[in-house]
Amino acid sequence: MQILDAPTVRQRNYTKQYLSGKMYKPYSFINIACGREEYGDRRSLRNNIEVVVVADIISNLLQVTEKTKICINVGLIFPYKAQVFAIQEKFQETCSG
Repeated sequence: MQILDAPTVRQRNYTKQYLSGKMYKPYSFINIACGREEYGDRRSLRNNIEVVVVADIISNLLQVTEKTKICINVGLIFPYKAQVFAIQEKFQETCSG
């Protein structure tokens, strides 16, 4: 399986950006230098600093969608199951709180 950009994103003049800042382009790879991997409950790694950063970014995107009424699709890719579970738990906390 291969991840591909949508045809509109491949256009040279594509400039859609929902959050301000250089790192918030249509796709971003963000290095969290101060984070540290640790083992989760399932013998897999997680990084709690990354969880907080991702939750903050998603929260900001949700605020934008509420203001603009624009539907935004977001994809997150994590190499570790414990990281996925940690992100899911954080979203559940945020959505229920």
